[in-house]
Amino acid sequence: MVFQSQRGGQPDLWAIPATGGTAVRLTNDRNDERLSDRVWSSDGSRVAFTSFTNRSHLWQVSASGGTPIQLTEGPYDELAPHVSPDGTEVLFHTWMNGISNVGLVPLGGGEVRQLTNLPSNETWPMWSPDGSHIALTSNRAANYQLYVMPATGGEMVRLNNDSSETYGGLQWSPDGSTIAFQGEREGGGLFLVPAEGGPIRTLVSGISLSDVAWSPTGTELTYSSIGEDGNYHVFIIPAAGGPSRILGAETYMWGQGWSPDGNSILGIRFETGNLAGIVSIPIDGSPVRVLADDPGSWESVAAYSPDGSRVAYVTDKHEGRRELYVLDLSSGVPLRLTTTPAGEEWAPAWSPDGSTIVYQMDEGDGDAFVADVTTLLAPTPPE
Repeated sequence: MVFQSQRGGQPDLWAIPATGGTAVRLTNDRNDERLSDRVWSSDGSRVAFTSFTNRSHLWQVSASGGTPIQLTEGPYDELAPHVSPDGTEVLFHTWMNGISNVGLVPLGGGEVRQLTNLPSNETWPMWSPDGSHIALTSNRAANYQLYVMPATGGEMVRLNNDSSETYGGLQWSPDGSTIAFQGEREGGGLFLVPAEGGPIRTLVSGISLSDVAWSPTGTELTYSSIGEDGNYHVFIIPAAGGPSRILGAETYMWGQGWSPDGNSILGIRFETGNLAGIVSIPIDGSPVRVLADDPGSWESVAAYSPDGSRVAYVTDKHEGRRELYVLDLSSGVPLRLTTTPAGEEWAPAWSPDGSTIVYQMDEGDGDAFVADVTTLLAPTPPE
C-alpha cells in the first residue's frame, strides 16, 4: 500500500505491506508527490506518480465567497496552517533547503514572525486549546521528538526522551492537559503524554496509523489504520485505554476529524480508479452519509466548520486542479471559493468564528516518476 505523509516535514510517498509492518519512505525531497496521481504497474511491483516542483504559500478567503488574500510569500514553503483559538493569527511551518521552522502571521495579513530559526527541523506545530502554548516535533536531538513551547516564543521543553521517532499527528486534548502523538516506539502506534511532562501512556501499538483526533468531550480518540481485512478503516478508542473498534462498514476510509457535536466523524472514502469522496461516519454505527462525491473526481482534505453546519474540502473536478469548496450541510449545496488557474489549494483551516478559511496554495509544474515498491519493501537480509 502506498500513501502520502508529511511525517518528515514534507509531503513524500511512503509504502507499507498490506499485512502491516514498518512504513518505508519512497521519496525524500521538497517536491509535492501526489497520492491522487499514483498508478500501479499491473504486477503491483512499481508505482508511477507525479512530483510537483512548487512553492506553497498561505492564503485566506471568506467562507461565504470573495477575493482570496495572500498571507505569505517569498522563497520558503509555508505549510499546514492552523488558526489561533482567538482567531487573530495563523500558525504554520516553513520549508526551504531541507530546513523547517515554525512561524506566525496575522489572520488579516501582515508581517510573518518566526518562532524558531534553527538549523534543526521544527515541524507540525499545533495550538493548545487556550492558545498559550504550541506543541511541535523537532529533530534537534538527532531524531524527531515532541516539544512544547510558549506561543510567544521562548524555551522548548522536550516531553519524550528516547531513541524512537515521533512522527507527528500532534493533537491536544480539549482541556489542554494531554497531547496525543504518533510514533515508532513499540513498533508504531498512538501515545498520550501530559502537556506539562510525565509518563507516556500507550493507547495502541504495533501498527502504522494516521489522522488522530480527539472527541469534543476528550473521552475518545479516532485514528486511521489498516484492519485485519487488509483495508484502511477509521478506528475509535477510549482515551482511558481499552480495545478499539472500526467505525462504518465501508473500507478504505480515512478520518478527518469530529463534528462539533461529537456525533460523527468526517471521512474520506477511497473508491475504484483512485477516486475519493467526503462522507460523514456516525459514531453510533448508523450508515455512512455521502456529502461530496462527484463522478470522476477526487474530494479530500475536509474540515467541519466550528458550528458543524458546513464542511470545507478540496476537489479536483475542474480540469484536475485542486480547488477549495464549502458545502452547506442543510441544503447540500457546495460553494466554490477559489478559481486559481496557476495554483492548487490544500489544507483548509477554519477561523474560530467560521467566517474565514485559511489554506495552502501550491504553485508549480509536475513531472512523472516511477518508484520500485517491491524492492524497497523487501526484507533486509541478515549480516
